[in-house]
Amino acid sequence: MAQQSKNLRLKRQLDSLMIIDQKYRSGLSLLMNSATADSVAKSLGKTVKEANEYLWKLQNVIDSANIVFIERVLKKYGYPGKSLVGKESNEATWLIIQHSAKIDKYLPLIKKPQIPAN
Repeated sequence: MAQQSKNLRLKRQLDSLMIIDQKYRSGLSLLMNSATADSVAKSLGKTVKEANEYLWKLQNVIDSANIVFIERVLKKYGYPGKSLVGKESNEATWLIIQHSAKIDKYLPLIKKPQIPAN
């Protein structure tokens, strides 16, 4: 059986998307922590509520763009499994789907066992 080579271009794209996917989530996590919320909000020149709304607005733009890319990947390759992009890059697809409004649509695809290509 011939080993399928990894799609390094797709792997790099997914790795970049995973970083972008988390861009504002760390700040949002800090806003949920009472010990750090005020300082994060102050650094943004906003109240905690305003900072939360602001960061979610930015994150939602990223999430919307990321799912468009992932849908193109799914259409072209199917679910990009470990054999195509490696374990860590494979997880980017799940994160992006998980953070989208389309999780119900793609959950069956994620649960479906992946058959390695020959």
